[in-house]
Amino acid sequence: MRPCFKAHVVLAVLASTASVPALADSGADHLTSLQACAIVRSRLAAVDHVSRNKIDKAWHCELESDVQPLPPQWWIIAMVSNRQCHRLCRIVRGLYAVNRKSGAVQLWDVGRRSVAGPVN
Repeated sequence: MRPCFKAHVVLAVLASTASVPALADSGADHLTSLQACAIVRSRLAAVDHVSRNKIDKAWHCELESDVQPLPPQWWIIAMVSNRQCHRLCRIVRGLYAVNRKSGAVQLWDVGRRSVAGPVN
């Protein structure tokens, strides 16, 4: 039996599978949540040594809105399985902090409510 977690109130983010343009090329000084999601997906594909398409099929992004106070320089994103649970639950691969300016991806420490280090 797979472990399940109670669902939090979150905003589901539907990210396209297209590559994200460089921040400098976009004319913006901050990443959007969709760009942050795409960066996390690409990073996980690189860590897992699989195609981005495989990550896109297995996982989706959810913005964590229950992290309070929300750190203004970070998007906090949960990577959630697309597999169906039998009850109200969600299977979470991890929580990631994406720097809104640089696009750097870090692990998010839920207990300390801070970035915990790089994604390896």
